[in-house]
Amino acid sequence: MEKERISIIIPMHNSEAFIAGCIDSALAAEAYLCAESEKAGVPVEGEIILADDGSDDGSYRICRTYADTDPKIRLFRMQDLGVSAARNAALRRATGDYVTFLDADDRMAPPLLWELYRLLKENEASVAGCGFAAGTDQENWMQAFSGTDAAAYGTEVLDADSYIRTGLLHADTRVWSKLFRRSAIGKNTFKEGLTIGEDMLFLLDVMLQEGAGLVRTDAPYYFYWQNPKGAMARPYTPSYMDQIRCWEIARKKIASARPALLKEPETEGLLSLIDVVSALLVSSKIARLPDKERKGAEEDFQTARKKVKEGLLDRNARAVMPPEYRIKAELLKRFPRIYESLYQGRTK
Repeated sequence: MEKERISIIIPMHNSEAFIAGCIDSALAAEAYLCAESEKAGVPVEGEIILADDGSDDGSYRICRTYADTDPKIRLFRMQDLGVSAARNAALRRATGDYVTFLDADDRMAPPLLWELYRLLKENEASVAGCGFAAGTDQENWMQAFSGTDAAAYGTEVLDADSYIRTGLLHADTRVWSKLFRRSAIGKNTFKEGLTIGEDMLFLLDVMLQEGAGLVRTDAPYYFYWQNPKGAMARPYTPSYMDQIRCWEIARKKIASARPALLKEPETEGLLSLIDVVSALLVSSKIARLPDKERKGAEEDFQTARKKVKEGLLDRNARAVMPPEYRIKAELLKRFPRIYESLYQGRTK
């Protein structure tokens, strides 16, 4: 019997502190996959593709050591083009029938590949997903998975529209912790040039394919490292506007491929609510800037404020908007300078 293959794509940039542990977790998951699939009489193997996106620390050297000693591992270098470009380049090199994505500072538990593969096959889905544990303790990350038994967690099978309603519009916008059929990905790629929202748009493109569906379990087979210096914790830069742009793109895609979804009041309301929340995030980041920099970002601030005003005019959005967001949105709409001063810690 010809073996099927899973490609594990790991993009990295200056990940010297984490990459060895990340690769070790992928190797352990691949070994578990091979053993369990052999027992089941459906042999599956894995390959690991390391995309070094212009690292200037010791990341490449560490990866080179792994690649030179294990034929399952392939490594290539790029010139700091961003995570989307790195993933796209790795997709072009991938030979697997299935693809999963693992971030360089994260870990996968040994059962992840086998359990998601099994769910895909049993349910004939396009994508399988699992839950995740989050933390900052890299040394004791395996504690997150101790006692995890797939049978103890429910399994949910969703068609594409149901997933958009209950997953994508409820913050399940990640490509990590998921296994994709390569045939379901097709020619879809990650949108380069975006720094926020590229995962969500890739998932949406896959789910808008004919006959797409997703199966998911809450079993936490993925460990997400909470980086205190991560992108969302950094001061405002113009790239934060991608938080708004990516959902504008998503709305157009849904309107084109699934117009009936936008006629559903709750779905339309959730999309507008996401617009408001995204705009509030952008505006609060700008408000925290020093005076000179804040004035330079005034156009972006007004763009975000306009998005909030539009959201407040949408009765469907108001129907699903939590009170705390409604208060913030009304304050930004009516009294933008007071809104700014609150985030600046000033009263004037």
